[in-house]
Amino acid sequence: MAEQDTAEALGRAGFEALRSIAESSKAMSTMLSVQTTEIRSLMSKIDDVQERVIRLEEQRHGRDIETLTRAREAIEMRIAALELAQASMVGKFQGAGTLASLVKNYFPLLAMAAAAFFWVSGYKIEK
Repeated sequence: MAEQDTAEALGRAGFEALRSIAESSKAMSTMLSVQTTEIRSLMSKIDDVQERVIRLEEQRHGRDIETLTRAREAIEMRIAALELAQASMVGKFQGAGTLASLVKNYFPLLAMAAAAFFWVSGYKIEK
């Protein structure tokens, strides 16, 4: 009988140990579920913060891009004005150069034509 009592006591102790392990496992599972829910909530908050940061960065970069675009347009307008001024200056210089070139090239011919005209017309230069 003593052996039966010992066997029963060991069986009950084993059963109690298994029940305790099962309860601990349930408690751990519940805790794990709660922690998983909290982690999901934190991940959702982190995603929301990331989206806000991205939107803020886009706004800031958008303003920077607008500023750079306006600066580029102003520079392009200045370049166009400078090119126009340069073209008009070059045109003036080329016009003067063209006139000088014409006079230089055709002066001997014009002088000969004038001399022939005066010779034919009988014009005399008196001293």
